[in-house]
Order: sequence, then C-alpha cells, then structure tokens
Amino acid sequence: MSTHILTMSSVSAIGSRSSTTATWWWRTIDELLDRYAQPVYELEPEPRQPGAVDRLAAAMRGQAWVGEIKTEPDVVRVFVNDPKVAGAAILPLVVASGVNLVRYERARPSLEDVFLRLVAESGPPVAARLPCPSGA
Repeated sequence: MSTHILTMSSVSAIGSRSSTTATWWWRTIDELLDRYAQPVYELEPEPRQPGAVDRLAAAMRGQAWVGEIKTEPDVVRVFVNDPKVAGAAILPLVVASGVNLVRYERARPSLEDVFLRLVAESGPPVAARLPCPSGA
C-alpha cells in the first residue's frame, strides 16, 4: 500500500467531515500523529564496531520506559513509553554499552508506524459467523 493511499484511508477512518483543501488532510494527520505517535529514538553506531547493534539493543531491553526495540544492520530504533525518562536515560546506557555513536536522534514515527501500531493494538479481526450448510 502506498503512503498516499495509507494517508487518505487513515484520515478517512478518523475524520467524519469532508473538505476540499489539502490543508485539512495534513492538519488531521498531524493531529493523529500527535495523539498516537509513540516517540522513537534512533541510535546509529559508528562503523567497524562488531556487535554494536546487539549491545545497544541489549542495554535498552528491560527498561521500564522502553515500549519496543527494532534493529536493522546499522540502526537501533527504541520506541519509548515515557519520553521524559528516556531522554535522560538513553545516553548513560549507550556509554555503559561501550558503543560509539555516529547519530543519536529523537524521531517522530511515520504515519505507517502509527497505523501498524493501532492495528496491532486493536487485536485480530473478528470473523463473521456464517450459517453452516444443513447436514454439516
């Protein structure tokens, strides 16, 4: 699904009024992100540090303010539940892990991140009960 389609369908799902201006769509998306976006910190280790991503992820796991950790080959994304605590706690954990960073950034999750989180939180879809054929 393209971002454009996701944007339009997501906004349609939360907005009951219609508008002819693109400004309404973006304002609504910003409101949606402000309400549901879980803050995320991106940690990118300097190159040539074997196991750096794993060490950073391990240092963050188990912290009460961590909601989720996603790793890529060169980045650790830490989704946080309490940004005030996380902002003060992340760098000391990075120092303790012995990993040097090339980038430390608080990022805003994308609309797709929020959409996937909300869909996951809503649980599995409920299957409609279909009548059984007679004799079955």
